[in-house]
Amino acid sequence: MRLTRELVGVSATWLIRRIGRAVQRSGPLARHHDISGPPGRPDERGGHVPRRRGPCHSLVLTGRRPAGGADRSLGAEGGPELVKPGLVRRSVVMIVVLRRVIASCFAVTLMLVAGLAAPAAAHQPYCGIHWGSQGKFVEPHESSATLTNVRVGRHACYDRLVVDMVGAASGYWGHIQETDDGRIYLSIVAAGTVPTENYERFEPSVAGFRTFRDVRLGSTGTEDVGSSQIDVRLRARLPFRVFTLSGAGGGSAPGTEARLVVDVAHRW
Repeated sequence: MRLTRELVGVSATWLIRRIGRAVQRSGPLARHHDISGPPGRPDERGGHVPRRRGPCHSLVLTGRRPAGGADRSLGAEGGPELVKPGLVRRSVVMIVVLRRVIASCFAVTLMLVAGLAAPAAAHQPYCGIHWGSQGKFVEPHESSATLTNVRVGRHACYDRLVVDMVGAASGYWGHIQETDDGRIYLSIVAAGTVPTENYERFEPSVAGFRTFRDVRLGSTGTEDVGSSQIDVRLRARLPFRVFTLSGAGGGSAPGTEARLVVDVAHRW
């Protein structure tokens, strides 16, 4: 709205200046001079005979005789009468000014419409996603959950990582961090432990994914600590969400009782 008000103010100022300049260019009207050029030859009384050329000596059909009975028309009685140059010039200036005002108003209207439409289009989020890239946290509680599998999938608007668990998913913490070499990682800390064998099933391949670049199992907790970390390298810092689901899903490991789901958008 502030940008729109400034645009209207600038446009109005510009329009007023244009009208003022057009009126100034009309200038004062000379009493004895034709606007088409310098004064004509002097007459017998010391005055000047106006020049008979130029667009200002237009003719209009009045259909009446001049006052005083004198025939000052260019033709016969009732013929065309010469119009004053000043009147013609004022009419021309008013027409020009009016045309410029209409054109300027039309241009200002187009600019305002474009200015209002562009921000509306620019603020439309990708796929309607409003997740943001700030950390997501759910306070964990006592849990004896065990992480059994990690799997990934590609979707139209985001890449997805799913952690299958045996036991209840009691809490998590997801946050994005950047390393010294410029790499972006999404670290997911889940309440639950990881078995000491078959770590490969916690590091699935993400070849061909738009957002995921690598998945690695980070620190793994013991039964005393009760938490495990999974690090996902991302293409860039992007919006993400984390949530839990109960029960098994399509592709879940046998015995799955809960799932931790992580979605990362393809772009902002």
